[in-house]
Amino acid sequence: MRKLMAFSRLKNIFSRFNPLNSFKWNEPEEEIIVPPSPKELLEKVIKNYPEFKYVILVAIYHLINTKGSHNEYLTVLSKDNKIIADLIKGNEEIVNIPFDVKVEGKKDNILVACHNHFFGAVIPSLNDICSAIKYNCKFIVIVSDTKIGIIVNNFDFCYKKVFMDQFILFNAYIQLCVDFEKSYELDNLDLMNLTSDERIKLENEIFDKFVGINNKKFVDEFNVRFNKYNIYEIYIEL
Repeated sequence: MRKLMAFSRLKNIFSRFNPLNSFKWNEPEEEIIVPPSPKELLEKVIKNYPEFKYVILVAIYHLINTKGSHNEYLTVLSKDNKIIADLIKGNEEIVNIPFDVKVEGKKDNILVACHNHFFGAVIPSLNDICSAIKYNCKFIVIVSDTKIGIIVNNFDFCYKKVFMDQFILFNAYIQLCVDFEKSYELDNLDLMNLTSDERIKLENEIFDKFVGINNKKFVDEFNVRFNKYNIYEIYIEL
């Protein structure tokens, strides 16, 4: 049933954004956007940012120290190579940004902020992106299991409103994929005697596991949508 509901929503989305009578025939076809490969993006960032080696070191340090954890942690390195947040502990959903990091962010002195997700998922949330933009963080790293996602932030603020709107649609697209592909597991939650907190936790676990398996697909989708705003993600699997 959930697959049918998800398909129905998908049809509604298509009909709303692409009504049949709006198609224009006999016009030149638009070029299909192909995302840069992980190798191309990695070569680009290594060439343009000599300090990228420190980003990789912080990512591996954070990954080693948070593997298997059920809480988020935050590690932040300044542009003058000082650790201003060293594995600051949060909870299962969020880690608060320390005052020192906010101060350094206002001084445009943050090189990389690193935190961990769960079950292999390294796709950023809207809050992750907003924090990177707000605190002038050049690189934001997400680690999970043996996987690393590195968001390179050269965001152009003139696109802020349209970017936020499109990111909400991007997140809705991921959720639609989860609803469609994991409908059986999600439907089974209805048969379990769960509190609302327990249900949310299990839904998040299903979501994260699905994203973790499909990181490359969603990273490519992220880059197709947002590279034009000078923000993109590099995906590394160890």
